This record gives sequence, C-alpha cells and structure tokens, in this order.
Amino acid sequence: MHAQLANAKAAELAERRALLRQAGAIVIAGVVPGTAFESLREYSTQDDIRWVDWKATARLSRPDQSKL
Repeated sequence: MHAQLANAKAAELAERRALLRQAGAIVIAGVVPGTAFESLREYSTQDDIRWVDWKATARLSRPDQSKL
C-alpha cells in the first residue's frame, strides 16, 4: 500500500509541475519567495554564510554575497 501512495503522490506532483510549466511558471531553486536580487557585494565575516553567492565567488575568486 505504501508504494501505491508514493506513486500517486509522485504522479500528482508531476501533473502540477506540468500545469505550471504550461502556464509559464518557472521554479528557481534556492531563492526564498518574496526576495529579489539587488546586487553583489564583498562578503564580510559578520555576514550569514547562507547568502554567499557561490557562483560569483568562483567566477571572481573572492567571496561575494547576494544583496537582496
């Protein structure tokens, strides 16, 4: 019974995602709803490590933080 429930939930989730894609919605992982990217700034030791922009850090060879 448990496998059937898991399969039903997976099918429902896939259907919801398909409907959202048809409507033009996109999902961006890692972005908190209600926040908008403003700029990058250099990371300081008082900043929360969760807001480090790792792609920018790799690109610029220095730690940068997303300013939201």
